[in-house]
Amino acid sequence: MTTRAARLLPLVGVIALAVVLRPPVAAVGPLLPAIENALGLSAFASSILTSIPVVCFGLGSFFAPRLVQRIGLESGVVALSLTLLIGIVVRVQGTVPMLFFGSALIGTAIALGNTLLPALIKQDFPDRIGVMTGTYTTVMVSFAALSAAIAVPLAGASGTDWQASFLWWAAPSAIAVLVWFPQLRHHAARKGRHETSRISVWKSTPAWSLSLFMGFQSISFYAVLSWLPSLLQDAGLDATTAGALLGFSSFVAIPMGLFLPPIIKRPYLLQRTALGISIVALIGTVGLTFAPTSGTILWLILLGIGQGTAFPLALNLITLRSASRDITTSVSAMAQGVGYLMAAAGTYIVGALNAVTGEWKVPMLAMCVFAIMQIFMSWSAASSRMIESVNHG
Repeated sequence: MTTRAARLLPLVGVIALAVVLRPPVAAVGPLLPAIENALGLSAFASSILTSIPVVCFGLGSFFAPRLVQRIGLESGVVALSLTLLIGIVVRVQGTVPMLFFGSALIGTAIALGNTLLPALIKQDFPDRIGVMTGTYTTVMVSFAALSAAIAVPLAGASGTDWQASFLWWAAPSAIAVLVWFPQLRHHAARKGRHETSRISVWKSTPAWSLSLFMGFQSISFYAVLSWLPSLLQDAGLDATTAGALLGFSSFVAIPMGLFLPPIIKRPYLLQRTALGISIVALIGTVGLTFAPTSGTILWLILLGIGQGTAFPLALNLITLRSASRDITTSVSAMAQGVGYLMAAAGTYIVGALNAVTGEWKVPMLAMCVFAIMQIFMSWSAASSRMIESVNHG
């Protein structure tokens, strides 16, 4: 492999991975009514369906450090890409068990991708952390927005062929596998050289602050991703418009990560940025709670700005506060494991409150509480304290 190709492949690989890490989940919300009708899902079953991937995001993240230690970083990426492809195919087989099992495979694969991407950035782009993190989060958010916006149109003229819509995303997943395979031989020498499994950050206060910040911002993102189309449809909008509005909010978030590199170069701005974007997200949430159909565009713009900045900021903080690639992997596993389990619980709570009350005011008030908690955690999460580790064995 030439020197130029050796430099280019990691960049292409990161982008290919970023393309496929959100669409299989982002496409579910707009198609949820069609899935419920086709398979006879109850409201509680739908809550479980939307929670499964996010639960797997959390649980799967905890296995990432051991996976890296056993088979290497690049092999782990190939494994997760294959698992994602299999999950997409399994999910569209037309039965509830396969729908749930495929969703679990997809969630596990994405969990590994979520955790390993910061480590890849730390390893291959140590001098361009801000730019690369901004690049891959922008790609990730862009394709999440695209998948939400086109989910219903891809489901055929009737908008009910959810299986065909989901299956479209098998193609980019297969491309990601093909992009990463050539890197196995190139990086084989790295395999087994790391001590990731010997590192613990669970007693680190900065790591817990960052994990809780990750959790509360994830609740906001995934609850909106899962339930906004249903909220808007219950308010009188059609499925296509509701899905398009979800896509619009995601599109607003697209450029947010690109604004972070200049801020990262000025550490004194990090805490103010974390606090400010958390307040913006709260305002958008309050607006959707009390005026979901009047001012909808404004509320979604505010949510897009808040959510679109909070996520890449959290990922940047994971990498910036870690002294090495192995500590980055452990911090990423903890922050994303705790964060996504919180998101799964929050997403389920929102759906369950809707099922119990039959309306959206109480679930959205719960969302406001979660947004307030994000504000409380933002300042300490973005502090300048480095995350220390304790070696075991």
